[in-house]
Amino acid sequence: MTTPYSTVDRAGLIYLTVMNTTPALHNPGLLKQADPLDLKLRLLWLTDELEWLMSLAPSTLGGFSPPPDARDRIDRLRASIRASRIDVPLTEEEVEQASSCMAIVQP
Repeated sequence: MTTPYSTVDRAGLIYLTVMNTTPALHNPGLLKQADPLDLKLRLLWLTDELEWLMSLAPSTLGGFSPPPDARDRIDRLRASIRASRIDVPLTEEEVEQASSCMAIVQP
């Protein structure tokens, strides 16, 4: 994905999106209010962006060091969302997978 952002701006957008998405994953009331389509598309976008973030050299972002199983977490979430109906709320398993992905940048 090509964006007009610098590396730092793009990383900042990823972190901001993670910070804005995480509360809904941990609060059943917020999760119930969230539009399933918007949430699933945002999570799919985040899987791509997290892969890009992990492709950077650690020194690029001040020593960002993803956990060893980060790619597996991303792949599981992506596969699960792609296999589900986009207009149906997240399952408990998908919520757990999404939370695990968010923890890649926000432990």
